[in-house]
Amino acid sequence: MNAFISYSHKDQEYLDMLLKHLAQVKRERLLDTWTDHEIEAGGSFNDDISNSLEQAKIFIALLSPDYINSNYCYEKEFRKAQDLNEAGKLKIVPVVVEPCDWHNTPFADLKALPKDGKPVADWSNPNTAFLNVITEIRKLLSKKEEQADFLKPEGLRSSQNKYRAQKDFDSIEKMEFVKEAFNELRSKFTEYLKEVVEVEGIKAKILENGEDTFKAILVNKNKIGVETTLIVSTSGGGEQRRNMMMLSSATYFIKFEITGSKQGQSPRFFELDYDDFHLFWKEGGFNQRNNIQELDVSSIVDLIWEDWLHSVGIEF
Repeated sequence: MNAFISYSHKDQEYLDMLLKHLAQVKRERLLDTWTDHEIEAGGSFNDDISNSLEQAKIFIALLSPDYINSNYCYEKEFRKAQDLNEAGKLKIVPVVVEPCDWHNTPFADLKALPKDGKPVADWSNPNTAFLNVITEIRKLLSKKEEQADFLKPEGLRSSQNKYRAQKDFDSIEKMEFVKEAFNELRSKFTEYLKEVVEVEGIKAKILENGEDTFKAILVNKNKIGVETTLIVSTSGGGEQRRNMMMLSSATYFIKFEITGSKQGQSPRFFELDYDDFHLFWKEGGFNQRNNIQELDVSSIVDLIWEDWLHSVGIEF
C-alpha cells in the first residue's frame, strides 16, 4: 500500500523521525512511503508528485506553521488529496508536528494524530508521540476488508470480496495471538501513563511489566487518599493460570482488576474467540457493554483505561 507524505522542507527532522518509526511497518511490507526525495535528477517535479498522489491510498500531512504557509504543500498537494479523498480513493491522515492554526483549516474535520491532535513538539518524548502515530496507522492498515475497501487496488476488489477461505486455529496460533495482544496492551498503557502524569496532581508508577502481568498504581493527589492499582494479566501458566480458571471458563483470556477504589470491583475478563475466518476478543461473563461482539486490543485498552481513570476521579 502506498503512502504519500506531504511536508515542508523546514520540517525535515520530523519527516526523518516518522520514517524511522515506520521502518518496521515497511519491513513487514504493509506500507510503502513516497516523498519528494524520490524524484530523480531531471524528473518533472509536478508530474512526479501528481502521479504519486494518484497511486497513493494514504496521504500523511505533517502539519506545522511552515506547512500551512507553504503554497505548494497546502494549495497543491493537499488540495489534490482532498479531491482524491472525496472520490473515495485516498485517506488523509494529519500529523500535527508543531503548534499551528490547523483547527481553522479543512484538516479540522479529520482525526489528527498524535492523540487528541497534540503537537509532537509538545510531548515530553517525541518518540512516544510518533509511537502513537504508528499505532494508529497500523490500526488503519488492519481494518477489516469491508471497512477498508478503499485501500485495495481497483482490479482486486471484486475477487477479494467474493472469496474467503475458512480455516482452523491451533493452540500455538491462539497463544501467539494472546501474547501479541498483551504486548500491545502493555505498550499502550505505558504510553498512556507517560501522558496522564502531565495532569497536575496526578502520579503513576509501573510496579510490574512482565510477559503475562502488568501492574501499575495511579494516584490523584487532588483528592484525599485516592489511589488505585491496576492489575492486568493473561492466561499464562502455573498457579496464576489455575487461579484464573476458577473465575473464567475461557482457555485464553485477558483479566483485569482495579484495587483500592472505594467502590471496589470484581475481576473482569476479555475472552479470546474465533469464527471460521479470524481470531478476535469479546468481553466475557456478564460484563458485556453495548452488545459489543468483537473487540480489538485498542478497544480493550480504552475500556480498561476509562474504568481506571474513573476510579481515581479523572475524566477524559
